[in-house]
Amino acid sequence: MFDKLDKPFVLFGENHRGYDFVDTDNQTAEKIATQYALDRLYKRIIFIRIDINETIHYQGAGNQTPADHTASVNFTRRVSTDAVTGVKTYDPWSADQSFAAVKSPEVKGYTPDQAQIDKQ
Repeated sequence: MFDKLDKPFVLFGENHRGYDFVDTDNQTAEKIATQYALDRLYKRIIFIRIDINETIHYQGAGNQTPADHTASVNFTRRVSTDAVTGVKTYDPWSADQSFAAVKSPEVKGYTPDQAQIDKQ
């Protein structure tokens, strides 16, 4: 398959169309490019992303009620499906993430029922 190439190429980075390849004389680059090409021929690769949202809703202070606090984290993983056997291979999820602790806002004349929401 690669006997028609003048020299090996390497996966350089992603762009909106897919991957850019750059020329190189490095044998490691040839191995990477070969594996990438084989993966593209025999595997369907997708990336799964899950977004987790946190909303802290404040209430009870009339028009002084603070706006909601929102934050989000996301997790990703790669799933490869062998085009011949249909067997799926799941990479591990991205690194663990958590929501930071959030201190309750101060509103003059009001006391929050929780001083803060702990890290979760």
